[in-house]
Amino acid sequence: MADNEEPAGEAGPPVEKASGLLGLVVAMLVTTVISGVGGGVFGLYANGKGNTAADPANKAPKHAVDAKRPFAGDVNLKSLASIVTNLGAPNGTWVRLEAAIVVGPDAAKEENMLAGRISEDIVAFLRTVPLAQIEGANGFQNLREDLNDRARIRSEGKVREVIIQSLIVE
Repeated sequence: MADNEEPAGEAGPPVEKASGLLGLVVAMLVTTVISGVGGGVFGLYANGKGNTAADPANKAPKHAVDAKRPFAGDVNLKSLASIVTNLGAPNGTWVRLEAAIVVGPDAAKEENMLAGRISEDIVAFLRTVPLAQIEGANGFQNLREDLNDRARIRSEGKVREVIIQSLIVE
């Protein structure tokens, strides 16, 4: 045998691989801590909490309607009674809808009457809707838009929005 060859049955001195694994673990921990701190700092500045010098000239007046707060001001939320009815198709399919309406201050006196009219209109509408029309996210969005349009027409613009709290189809 040559001098630099080892016999097949003999094992050489053990090679230490623990230091390589330890280095990898330390590097991953350091990277995790740095990314966590960086994400936290970014989150503070992205939400606007990092800017401590607030400019009072940039603040919007309290009564202006803001895109982030479309219902700012004097609005009332009136819950509708639970609506249980059958759908247009397939036969034997029932739906339960719990909703609320958002009315402005001009309709505060007649919100009970508006709630009754809109509930009646929703029942009539749901009896014509097939199940396939309200399936999925797009179907739910279309249902919301249809109910909002019908409520605005029925209330002559006094109802700002119909908020669907729950929808159960059986």
